[in-house]
Amino acid sequence: MIDLNQLYYFAKIVEHGGISEASKHLRVPKSKLSRHLAALEEELGVRLIHRTTRHFSVTDIGQTYYAHCQSMLDKAEIAQASIMEAQAKPRGLIRITCPITLLHLSVEEMITSFLKNNPEVDMIVDATNRRIDLVHEGIDIALRVATPPFKDSEYVMKRLSMRQQLLVASPELIDEIGEINHPKDLFRYPSMVHSQYRDRNQWELLDNHNVSTIIPFTPKFMTTDLSLLKKAAVNGIGAVKLPAMIIQEEMAAGQLVQLLPNWRFEDEVVHAVYPSRRGVIPAVRSFLDHLENEFIELDKNQH
Repeated sequence: MIDLNQLYYFAKIVEHGGISEASKHLRVPKSKLSRHLAALEEELGVRLIHRTTRHFSVTDIGQTYYAHCQSMLDKAEIAQASIMEAQAKPRGLIRITCPITLLHLSVEEMITSFLKNNPEVDMIVDATNRRIDLVHEGIDIALRVATPPFKDSEYVMKRLSMRQQLLVASPELIDEIGEINHPKDLFRYPSMVHSQYRDRNQWELLDNHNVSTIIPFTPKFMTTDLSLLKKAAVNGIGAVKLPAMIIQEEMAAGQLVQLLPNWRFEDEVVHAVYPSRRGVIPAVRSFLDHLENEFIELDKNQH
């Protein structure tokens, strides 16, 4: 079996353009480098480097072998860094963003428990519904809620939880307009939406066979605040799609009633996105793991 030290020394000889320069940078005797190179060439049965006292050049097969050696060394460095990262204590500053409602319903407790258990970590939380460019604004983690397809292909994504959505209205509004049995009858209801755009709104509902029906609508009321949207629904302003987790009390109290119970929306995905797998500091990695574990426990308690 080939000695991995031989691969390392060969790669360094090529990298520094000769045995003498490699010897200076590595602080290893030239004789030792020469022995390792000769042993490697003998093991492989090929000449990797043409060398004389005045001339140094890498053979074609040597160039190919060097590329593979360098790839192996890079992977070894990544593996070493991953172990050191896992053993490192979380510390430093983390910058995150989180939608306001998700923060208040779930994430704020997760954040405070993490900070309590990691006193050397500092955190900046931007509570916003605004979509943020992570790299441009220096954000380590963005928490987001969306249905597929996702718009975060340039980032690394970590799924955390699924969130059911329901179409609801107040019982008073249902009594006034009447019950409906098919999405095509939704035009009878004034509609509301969690958005700031009045154009291009639609509901896509799935039947028991996963066949979808798309209903375009122009909302009577729109806002980026889910809490305000819920209050408007309770007060009979219109029908609205809301996360089931934020209307449990209102549903139990009879203040909101599900419309079209035989139809459903695709679940939303609560997820974290971050710029890259490489170079993630231990504090960020630890917080991502903490979020994953906390959402697992949260989902268990809700079922």
